[in-house]
Amino acid sequence: MSGLTTRSPNLNPTAQVHLRAVSAHQSCFTCFNTAILSLLHHNSDPSLYFTEVNKLVQWCDEHYLVINTNKTEEIVLDPRSVGDRTALSKHSREIKQVTSYRCLGIHLNNLFSFNDHVDYVCSRLQQRLYFLRRLRVFGVSQKILFLFYQAVLESIMRYGMAAWFGNPSAQSKSKLQRLVQTAMKVMGGTENLSLQAIYEQSVLRQAQGVLSDPSHILYTEFKLLPSGRRYTIPTCRLNCFKHSFVPTPITILNSF
Repeated sequence: MSGLTTRSPNLNPTAQVHLRAVSAHQSCFTCFNTAILSLLHHNSDPSLYFTEVNKLVQWCDEHYLVINTNKTEEIVLDPRSVGDRTALSKHSREIKQVTSYRCLGIHLNNLFSFNDHVDYVCSRLQQRLYFLRRLRVFGVSQKILFLFYQAVLESIMRYGMAAWFGNPSAQSKSKLQRLVQTAMKVMGGTENLSLQAIYEQSVLRQAQGVLSDPSHILYTEFKLLPSGRRYTIPTCRLNCFKHSFVPTPITILNSF
């Protein structure tokens, strides 16, 4: 097992998440509100993972930091591949296992479907549709209505879209699309605004940013073929990876 630990005396010990990932023999440890990422598979030995967790607990104790077990959670990503695992504990207090966790405003569940995040986005859109309707009642021009839509509604959908829009179910995407169509009707628009087009625009913008920065962590994932015109498409065994950020923009770029 190999790992990287990042420690900071200014970390917030009360907002922690311990993540278990799958299908690898390595562990990677990062510091984002104190997060531990461990890559495991069904036959892997979890004792190494527990050892690293104990090291974190010991380090916090030595530096007079208290880990709040009531606010510390563990999420097992793709539990079918990992199998049953003993729950984590800290000083004989069990750490709660959850199926969904919010990180940087994105709701991630343990099956990588992002349906929970779509439900969250739809809830926020429905609240803001009320204000859009009120503006129409007050006789606001269509141009101002569209500006309000872009600033208050569309911005919610665009946030992190390159990361989550590829994997939700068709039912969740349809639910989101209906809310967009409702907003268009409120504004008096006749055009059909496609979320897929917005998503492709978003991933292309992100991919161009990666390609323009050789120091970016994903820069090496975009490998040109010998022709120098098309990119190598990564081998995708699972649909959740096939519809994720790297394969999607590569597919779009190769279609030009």
